[in-house]
Amino acid sequence: MRSEIFFQNSLLQRAEIRAAYSRYFHQEFESSGILGIEFGVLTWHFSASAHFKDRGALKNGAIGIWSEYRDFAAGGLVFTPPTIEKSLAGFMYQEAVFGALGLSAALRYDVKNVAPEYEKDSIRIGLIRERNFGNFSASASAVYRLDQHVHLGTTLMRSFRAPGIEELFSEGPHLAAYAFEIGNPELGQETGFGSEIFIHFEHKQAHAEVSLFRNDISGYIFPRDTGQLNYRTLLPTYQFTGLDALMVGSEFRFDIKPWNGPALGGSLTFVRGELSATRTPLPWMPPLSGRLDVRYNLENLNFGTTLRAAAAQERLGEFEQRTAGYYVYDLFGQYIFSAGQWLSSIDLVIANVSNTTYRRHLSRVKSIMPEPGRNIKLLYKVYF
Repeated sequence: MRSEIFFQNSLLQRAEIRAAYSRYFHQEFESSGILGIEFGVLTWHFSASAHFKDRGALKNGAIGIWSEYRDFAAGGLVFTPPTIEKSLAGFMYQEAVFGALGLSAALRYDVKNVAPEYEKDSIRIGLIRERNFGNFSASASAVYRLDQHVHLGTTLMRSFRAPGIEELFSEGPHLAAYAFEIGNPELGQETGFGSEIFIHFEHKQAHAEVSLFRNDISGYIFPRDTGQLNYRTLLPTYQFTGLDALMVGSEFRFDIKPWNGPALGGSLTFVRGELSATRTPLPWMPPLSGRLDVRYNLENLNFGTTLRAAAAQERLGEFEQRTAGYYVYDLFGQYIFSAGQWLSSIDLVIANVSNTTYRRHLSRVKSIMPEPGRNIKLLYKVYF
């Protein structure tokens, strides 16, 4: 649900309220037909924001609140206790423009309460109990317009993330991830300091962006392979861990739209992560990867091809497996038309046209299953 109120004679331009409710139920069955995991989550979202009118150099100011309520329960071979998770945040944002210089700043404070239905001392994961978290995040950015096409900028940020139900209290198989996952009730909050520099090129027929970033994270939360096998399920055991980590990387994106002929777009991404204490590779880091799109637009018909590629991942965390490089290509098409008073579209995608066998490094099931081979997707959409 979304509602907006617009103001005439006020400091406010508009106010916005959003609310949402979702009910999710999930089951995973083992090859023998035994129910391995079963859980359900009821989630409520609510947010409200006030957007200010521009005043002189000040632009796009906003202030607001955000909240989430999650009701989690599990069954099957999962022993994660029924848990209520409540989150609340307040935030503010402001931009300012001084000639060729644009500034922006944001500030947010989050609190989270994670309360299991009962307190329990688990032999496997420790004391399951109520946990409370709270901290702030912030960012500041500056962009300088060198000329009408080129912008140079930098961003500084302070991030915060509190662990959730699954990271704190998980205790059971996760077949879709080919893992027996163990939570960690002692996890602390994850905080980080990041910086980024970037350069943008903007033109009517072209866009390009290059960025370099560095993130220094305290208590980085991730599922760590213990090297042990859960003999009841024969699944590798992963426990959520919080360790200091450093990530550095770069990204390049471009999009070219000539007046005639195909449009081109693409990206190239690189990130290098390591554990700060040992200077050893951080697990679950993607290799150098990229994509290239070629698109044709003929009135109501769009079609083209995409090349997806990744290098081999040789920098491996503890117990990680090497993955080879790959490249695959897809074909896609979309036809847009009117059906009565509604706008409709038919989308067709033929993925992995060459039926290549490949594995993504970030796939949790790569040791037993490659990525999908050649497959076809047909989708009909109605817009109203």
